[in-house]
Formats: sequence, C-alpha cells, structure tokens
Amino acid sequence: MKVDNKYITEHLKKVGLDASNITEEKINTAKSVMEKYTTKWWESDDKTLLARCQLFEPILLVKFSDFQEGLEQFLGRGITTIEFGFFVENLKDEVIHKIKELDKNN
Repeated sequence: MKVDNKYITEHLKKVGLDASNITEEKINTAKSVMEKYTTKWWESDDKTLLARCQLFEPILLVKFSDFQEGLEQFLGRGITTIEFGFFVENLKDEVIHKIKELDKNN
C-alpha cells in the first residue's frame, strides 16, 4: 500500500511522537514498514492485533500503552517495560510459540 509523508507524519504524532522528533529517517522507516502491508493494522482497535504486528517492526506505529496492553492480553501475563528494552527477542519467541499453539488448536 502506498502512503505519503504527510500521512506518516500525522500518524506518528497521533501515537505520541513529538513533531520535533519526527526525522526523515523515522518517516522513511515507517514508510517501509507501512508499505509492506495490505491493511493498516496500526489503525486497528484490536490491541492484540496491534501488539502481534508491532512487536516485529523496527519503529513504533502504535501508542506504547496499547502495545503493552495488547501484548499482555495476548500472552495472558503482565509485561514490564524493561522486557521491551532488554528481552524483546524473548517476547518475540513467546508470541511465535503462542501463535503456533493457537494454529495447532484450530
């Protein structure tokens, strides 16, 4: 899907990034992420969907509080902020394992 810089800038502001911190590099990173999808998952009201998608992307496209809440709902446990900074690979493994479990049960 094609997205323009204005859409990206407005979206990044909406999720809490201060306008002065929206650099060309961040816009380009967000653009490369957004353009690889056919749906705008980052606009979903489903916080577990937001979390499952966001976890594997290099730039935050959703409000951090929604990301954390959705991941906690999906994994069924509390997640401390430090896990996002130092143990993100463990979180990714846990999400992949949970998705595989859900697929196996369907």
